[in-house]
Amino acid sequence: MRVFVFSYLLWLGSVCTVHSAPEISFEKTDYHYGTFKERAHERISYSIAVGNKGTETMKINDVRKSCGCTDVTYDTLIKPGKTGHIKPVIDLKGIRGMMTKSVTVLSNDPEKPSQKIHLKAYIIPFVHIQSRYIRLVVGNNPKKVDVFIKADIKDFKVTDMYLYNMNKGEDKGRPISIPFKLSSLNKKDKHGTHQYRLSLPPPSLNDSVYGIFVLKTNHPKRPEIRVQGAVEVVR
Repeated sequence: MRVFVFSYLLWLGSVCTVHSAPEISFEKTDYHYGTFKERAHERISYSIAVGNKGTETMKINDVRKSCGCTDVTYDTLIKPGKTGHIKPVIDLKGIRGMMTKSVTVLSNDPEKPSQKIHLKAYIIPFVHIQSRYIRLVVGNNPKKVDVFIKADIKDFKVTDMYLYNMNKGEDKGRPISIPFKLSSLNKKDKHGTHQYRLSLPPPSLNDSVYGIFVLKTNHPKRPEIRVQGAVEVVR
């Protein structure tokens, strides 16, 4: 009987030990702010509820950010059965298209000491070029290159295009005119932006040039667009 009672007390003590701890909880770990146009907001903020389902006070030791564009404030102590808040604020300067950021919550919850929260939004850009790098080939088997552009105005136009020469030598910095043809695809994407095709035939060059393509446009808020690229001469 003594052995049984002693074993029971050990079991009861272990149960109490397991449950005598903070327990972090979130309603969800993915937050979507919504869809809005570029520069409609300079910053966006979230208020994330964080609960404590445990029996001990929960301490949030730190909230780590995925980038320097995010500031965050938070409640450091949350009593059992209570709810606190984590409030990240994201600076949208220079962000276009789908934005995906995150914060990682570090607490004294023994089961979940680290919990990542995902923060999303879609910023409709004034003008968006789907190519991050443009490569034109001159020489053997030259081909026309199509670059697709989205714009938030219907009568979007590219008025001029050139390649800013970044090669070393006396020609560095000299703009090289690039032939082009812009045509409307006569359709919109799901965010209501108009779609265009920029066709680039191979230019007449004798040597390869690496640099930055500069597009001049009629858009009042994006009169100039820059994309890294090159014209490569293949013999």
